[in-house]
Amino acid sequence: DLVRSRGLGDVYKRQSVGHLPDDNGVVRHLRSIHTHLRPGGIYLLGITVLDLPRRQEWPEALFESDPVAVGQGTVTVKYTSLWRDPALRRERIALEMHSRGVPNGPPLLREQYDLLTFAPADLHRILAQAGGWHLLAIHDMTLDGFPDHGFQPGCRGVTVVLRAEGVSG
Repeated sequence: DLVRSRGLGDVYKRQSVGHLPDDNGVVRHLRSIHTHLRPGGIYLLGITVLDLPRRQEWPEALFESDPVAVGQGTVTVKYTSLWRDPALRRERIALEMHSRGVPNGPPLLREQYDLLTFAPADLHRILAQAGGWHLLAIHDMTLDGFPDHGFQPGCRGVTVVLRAEGVSG
């Protein structure tokens, strides 16, 4: 949570709201950010856009880290999308963490979790419910140069640029 007395200033970035349980959680989150951001302040919000006609069920590597030094050992992390389902508005992610030579660290840690996804209409509805935001841009983070081209069919990871306006409800 944010500390009300300190405020957020002019710009704030959050990697994703996909970990929140539902749209009501996202609306509450946006209202909280709006309360702490100065009028005219910018909020950079990462979301996953899911505009598929049906469920996809094939593994897709999303990210694999280079080895990172931890004490005398190393750790690598890999994220894989296992499935995406527009009807559920969820994407299942598998996380694998491998460690070598890390004291008291397991050599392998595996877990799975679901992320909330958004169709363009979902985001517009949520912004209207939260109130107080002006949508400035939508940058496709999967393309070189991160172009601002709105919700294009097939875009996935985007950064939504919002400007705080007025007083939130």
